[in-house]
Amino acid sequence: MMKLKIGDIIVLCVVLLFTTTTFIINAERSYVSKNMEVLVRVNGEVVDHFDIGSDIIKLYDTELGSNEVTIHDGLVSISDADCPDSICVHTKHAENNGDSVVCLPNRFSIEILGRREGEVDAISQ
Repeated sequence: MMKLKIGDIIVLCVVLLFTTTTFIINAERSYVSKNMEVLVRVNGEVVDHFDIGSDIIKLYDTELGSNEVTIHDGLVSISDADCPDSICVHTKHAENNGDSVVCLPNRFSIEILGRREGEVDAISQ
């Protein structure tokens, strides 16, 4: 039978800690509540809505311009747009209640409404 040296035990503990931390972070990120909804607006009017748990890539062509919305693992973003500056494409994804991504030239926006299960707001804390 082999004896473990102190260095072996330290390496084993570091690997175990890294694996556990990675698992917890991924489990937290992939958890989305069915109570959260993504609203798609063009010129201020709601034209579509989705459950944030779905995986969708959808193109919206309007008289104001074209935008592609991507929903994946509870993260919502505008993945492509034909606007001149493309700021909306480079904006951070939305994932929490009240988050939004807006394309001003195309008058296009996506917004998340709802709350993850177990999540509390600032008033109830």
